[in-house]
Amino acid sequence: MVESGSDGAGCIDMRVIDAATRDAIREAVLEKVDDNKHYFKTDGWHAHWVLRHMGHDLDLKVCSGPSAVKHLPIVHRAIGLLKRFLMGTYHGISQRYLQRYLQEFSFRFNRRLSEDCLFESLLSACVFALPMGYAELRL
Repeated sequence: MVESGSDGAGCIDMRVIDAATRDAIREAVLEKVDDNKHYFKTDGWHAHWVLRHMGHDLDLKVCSGPSAVKHLPIVHRAIGLLKRFLMGTYHGISQRYLQRYLQEFSFRFNRRLSEDCLFESLLSACVFALPMGYAELRL
């Protein structure tokens, strides 16, 4: 999911889902979106109709290839940036840790405009974090 604003992309949330089913989409939306009515712009996948049943406005357009890039440019830009991030940083990824890679990319993307408070965030994380042993660190 990507927030779209007048000045470009806002925050994103990327996650691995087993299948693009109505239940998986409902669960992801309920976890990240408040109860207010929102506007969603999606491709024509039939499972996205669950958004309308949840009470949200839905702009659903069946598209692929270049027309999909025109209909959902911010989503495609975020996916392109993710691909470059993964290829340039890790030179290969494991399916086992894919969700962690997506979380790291989302974290970095969502904080790209807040560099001025980076030091304060790091300092507070160091001060308030509890010590962690090696056994807890193992993946």
